[in-house]
Amino acid sequence: MISAIKIDNSDDGTPTLPARFYHDPASYEAERRTVFFDQWLLYGHEDLVRAPGQHLTRNIAGWPVFVIRDKNGDLRAHHNVCRPPRVTVASGGSRDCFGLALHVSWMGL
Repeated sequence: MISAIKIDNSDDGTPTLPARFYHDPASYEAERRTVFFDQWLLYGHEDLVRAPGQHLTRNIAGWPVFVIRDKNGDLRAHHNVCRPPRVTVASGGSRDCFGLALHVSWMGL
């Protein structure tokens, strides 16, 4: 748990995290969920997706996400992965719809 961290002191007395926090997968997952999971985050300026169909793709703390401007001008955010095959849904550019041939399914604007 992140709230139970014992802060070490470096050789010069500067407070620092224990070394295990820099490479321990459990520590990374706890930090990822605590810091990034339930907070508002800057994804990009809305001018980057001005027209319907324009979208951005980014990874936020290991989660693939895409934001798209819909036909009504609203911004929509989605996980950029389809399960079970874990296939990426969106890449760069502009589109009217996104689809996965494997599922014969489409997500329109």
